[in-house]
Amino acid sequence: MSKQEIREKTILKMADLAKNKPLEKKRQELVIIDKLLRSEEWQMASSVGLTISQSIEFSTNELLLTALEQKKRVYVPKTMPKKQLAFLPYLSAEQELIKSSYGLLEPSYDKALENNELDLVIVPGVGFNLNNNQRIGFGGGYYDRFIAKYQSKTVSLCLDVQNVTSEQWLDNQFDIKINKILTV
Repeated sequence: MSKQEIREKTILKMADLAKNKPLEKKRQELVIIDKLLRSEEWQMASSVGLTISQSIEFSTNELLLTALEQKKRVYVPKTMPKKQLAFLPYLSAEQELIKSSYGLLEPSYDKALENNELDLVIVPGVGFNLNNNQRIGFGGGYYDRFIAKYQSKTVSLCLDVQNVTSEQWLDNQFDIKINKILTV
């Protein structure tokens, strides 16, 4: 199966879980969040990069609030030209965000506030191979380009429907493996 076919199939499963089994999705998220909060990567990080999730994705709402409560410096990505990401401060749930051309909520850009040297980045994705830490993203290559230059820790949070370990696909030159994948 091609990477695109795996992506399309997994997005349908993610949408089905979010729409038809929201309590199961929330249960899995809580288990995985607990694992993350107990992990050395999280505990040692003073600055954390987190995406503002879409409804079918692993919800980051609780993690954003928890990170702020724990006095971590929290940054969220803004999509930039040439498929680049810029991480900018996330100060509160009331912060004004702008809907991007991709429909993502993002902070407004301010070069002076950009910080791409975070202690930990939680990398979103569509599918994950738990045996070799491969990741299939949404297809834009933004995170692969970012983590190719990034020098610290990466963790991904994988719901059951995102576990594509049984699938085989060919990496391309831009595919970057994640340091750690947490699942139920």
